[in-house]
Amino acid sequence: MPAGVPPHRDPKTITPPKIRLEMVASAIASNPAFRMSTVEADRPDVSYTVDTLSQLTRQHPDVCFHLLMSADWLPSLSTWREPSRIAQLARIVAVNRGASPLPDLDRLRESLGDDVVRAIQFVMMPAMPHAATDIRTRVGSGRSIRYLTPDPVIELIERHKLYRESVPRRGPDVLNI
Repeated sequence: MPAGVPPHRDPKTITPPKIRLEMVASAIASNPAFRMSTVEADRPDVSYTVDTLSQLTRQHPDVCFHLLMSADWLPSLSTWREPSRIAQLARIVAVNRGASPLPDLDRLRESLGDDVVRAIQFVMMPAMPHAATDIRTRVGSGRSIRYLTPDPVIELIERHKLYRESVPRRGPDVLNI
């Protein structure tokens, strides 16, 4: 589910929702187990996770939803709209990015409360050196993202000339790998 208008980002700096929907559709096209939701992208205003989960719960009352997020984002959850309600509507699955330390649970309890912390399930995974920001930076500096994202998504990024202006290009003396 591509985000619509995220509350924590300037809408002028993100890829338009139509293109992000196209990117997700092309990334999952070869896997029949995946389906894309346009719930957030269809919203004209800022998309808050609690509103999305509320809508999905109304549409699918028998489904147990899981909110997948990076564990390093957990401390910021206290700045989200209604974190307690989010924890009621979904199991929060926090994925640790390899060697990154897990957030301090005592601090999370202080900022979020016991009800939210109890809804968190940690999942450990091997280190992945590239996040979305890294991929955008690589594209912006003219470096390859092959093997980091599906080929159809790379083609869309190239066709729409995405992420080219956000990062200054490297000089000619730097080898682009």
